[in-house]
Amino acid sequence: MHSSLFYFSFGRPQCRIKGVPLVFMTSHLESTEEFSGLRMIQLDVCFQLMKIKPAGFTVVFGGDMNIRDSEVQQSNMLTI
Repeated sequence: MHSSLFYFSFGRPQCRIKGVPLVFMTSHLESTEEFSGLRMIQLDVCFQLMKIKPAGFTVVFGGDMNIRDSEVQQSNMLTI
């Protein structure tokens, strides 16, 4: 049985650049194919947090998603 030793990290600083309110979200999701299920849960957490951003703020999201093409198709990533 394999278990993940990776600690899911996530950051969400807020700022204004030239008066534009922004939330920068970054994450490093689980890697390797065997942890696809866990990675998809982590990605869903990120999407849920994007939805509860402060009113009027735009979210800029990036990081090391370790996402595979098949996982993009399974997720709601293209409809958000």
